[in-house]
Amino acid sequence: MRLLLIGEHMAPLQSVAALRWTKLGKYLALDHDVEVDVLTTYKDFSDPAGRYRRDDTLLADMEHFGTFHLLRPPVAVRAFAGARSWMARLLRAREDDGPVQAAVTYKGAFEDLKSFGRRVDLALGRLLAARGSAMDLSSYDVIVSTCGPGWPHLVARAEKRRRPDVVWLADFRDPVSRNPADRRLCKAYGEVVASADAALAVSEGLVPLIFARPGQPVHVLTNGFDPADRPRRPEGERRPLDRFRVSYTGTLYHLPWETENIATVLRLLQAMVDDGEVDGDHLEFVYAGASSAVFRCQAATVEGVSFPVRDLGLLPRHEVLDLQQASALLAFSTWNTSAQQGVITGKLWEYLMAGVPVLGACTGELSGSEARRVVESARAGVVMEAPTAAADAVRARRFVAGLYRQWLEEGTTSVDGDAAYVDSHSYPALAARLMDEVILPLTGSRSRS
Repeated sequence: MRLLLIGEHMAPLQSVAALRWTKLGKYLALDHDVEVDVLTTYKDFSDPAGRYRRDDTLLADMEHFGTFHLLRPPVAVRAFAGARSWMARLLRAREDDGPVQAAVTYKGAFEDLKSFGRRVDLALGRLLAARGSAMDLSSYDVIVSTCGPGWPHLVARAEKRRRPDVVWLADFRDPVSRNPADRRLCKAYGEVVASADAALAVSEGLVPLIFARPGQPVHVLTNGFDPADRPRRPEGERRPLDRFRVSYTGTLYHLPWETENIATVLRLLQAMVDDGEVDGDHLEFVYAGASSAVFRCQAATVEGVSFPVRDLGLLPRHEVLDLQQASALLAFSTWNTSAQQGVITGKLWEYLMAGVPVLGACTGELSGSEARRVVESARAGVVMEAPTAAADAVRARRFVAGLYRQWLEEGTTSVDGDAAYVDSHSYPALAARLMDEVILPLTGSRSRS
């Protein structure tokens, strides 16, 4: 069987978005004898300070793929991408306004920019899709297009129109828009993928935002982790930790309803220091990711923090994995609102792979988030949700205090997690589920010679 992955974010690009199909494609090839090729855009990795960074941990994964078809975006697409990057850098520079004002200015303006950008992406994507559609894709049994941006779906739709017998899976690894007012944009994407044989959603909460056509199969295929990325150490054994380090590795967002999560964690830790439950001389909070501006904005809203708070910026992925292992506790943030539920950051699965205790903060007016269900099912930690903030803070303090005592006595921290649940979300397991529950029923096991 021959399968073509169409996406903007693919190996070796350093991006959490690149992990999903790089890893799924790898295990479709390794475990299910699928020939996997890739169609993506050309990216210049030669400038270390440029727009794109190479993830060296993904280079070995590329060996399992066949051909990488590279599209050169038209001038109009490149010009818009450059203008949007320039505007984003300009907005980030507004930190000079002061941290609290920057939090308001930056978040609102950046989300407006992204919302506008996604509309233009879909329009300009037709130019890029025309180049992809001109290629001969007739040898593929299955085409998987992953969004965003929108051009991969447009290329796949054109091929489906030419060859109705090709199986097309339209993947949504992210919502089309995080702005609740953008329902028209979401519906526009739904119309683009209406002829897909099935749609894939990264979480249960994302399913309604796909706007699938009536009767169109929609399968939930979560993100996961690659067991090959697990640290090479004896089972259950971690190196002693020099500090009680709480780390957040990954993206922070600029959304009005996601402004308090880091602050919630920092306030909890500071309250524990003030009450003598944790010695501030032992504690530090570390951020590593591409959202330094947002991190500093949120952290600056917490007064009187007496322990070190460090921002390492965007690190190579292998250093991020090392940082996770050097942490006593891993923090993540998400939201659960009536407009968008089921937001589970891809980093959460990486945290569960690391085997390090987890503390989550979830804003939004709804309780019972998918992220909370995942963490509790894995027995990995505690998630604090806004509607149950007081009760969750008590649980979180008890949890962190127990970890701190364990660190004092043993030099490390751990949880008695559900390994079977965690392993069911490994990429080998997810690839097998995709093959058995989606691809094989749609293809009837056919293949081309």
